[in-house]
Amino acid sequence: MPAARLGKNGFLEYETCKSLGTAAVGWAAPFHFDLGTWFSVAMVVLAGGSMLYTTSSIMRDYPENADLAAAIQLFAAVALMFWYVLRLFMGSRR
Repeated sequence: MPAARLGKNGFLEYETCKSLGTAAVGWAAPFHFDLGTWFSVAMVVLAGGSMLYTTSSIMRDYPENADLAAAIQLFAAVALMFWYVLRLFMGSRR
């Protein structure tokens, strides 16, 4: 989990919030705790925001020769969104 850093406005950075959400899901999984449909919808929205933020960060900050690192970072954002879309559809089958 990345260290908490303070942003421009004093809020914790986005990556820290993402890590806390991942930790909550990781804690709930072994106990078969169902987080529900609305949580999946919220995480799809957050994953979409993460994808937009990552794309903007890559276009703004990455050098041209860092294509592999950029691709891995974008893949992680897409995989996160795919996981929660899959959870959303699997939850609707119950």
